[in-house]
Amino acid sequence: MAGKKSSSFENKEEITKEQNFSKKKYSCDVLIIGGGVTGLASAMYSSRFNLKPIVVGDTPGGVITLTDDVSNYPGFKKLTGIELADKIRDHALDYGIEILTDFIDRLEKKGKLFVGESPDSIFEAKTVVLASGTRNNKLGIPGENELTGKGVH
Repeated sequence: MAGKKSSSFENKEEITKEQNFSKKKYSCDVLIIGGGVTGLASAMYSSRFNLKPIVVGDTPGGVITLTDDVSNYPGFKKLTGIELADKIRDHALDYGIEILTDFIDRLEKKGKLFVGESPDSIFEAKTVVLASGTRNNKLGIPGENELTGKGVH
């Protein structure tokens, strides 16, 4: 052997620093993890108090978008989950809120800041709101995917 081959574990810290260097960086007052109704409402209230929020969620609009008939949401007699989510998103955008479709898979406190990481981005924030919501369980039965959003949950 001409030289010692380095193991992938030996250079782990170096590789991590390299990967972080190429990630897009965001800084905000309030990092809101979850892009559903609660996350967007949290962002609107934060913005009203002159804080800079960023909403990060992997399911734009949240689980409500899977509902075909919303008849119990205050202020609306009947609409679909997608229509409701669109109205709430549009309302949030009126406040200048940044909404990103991404998945934060790491969150830690570093000094006075919270640092969240996704595969492509790093988020630094003074405060974090966890509004990660829920997911419906899948049964794995025939026709389930075709009927999702049509009253089958």
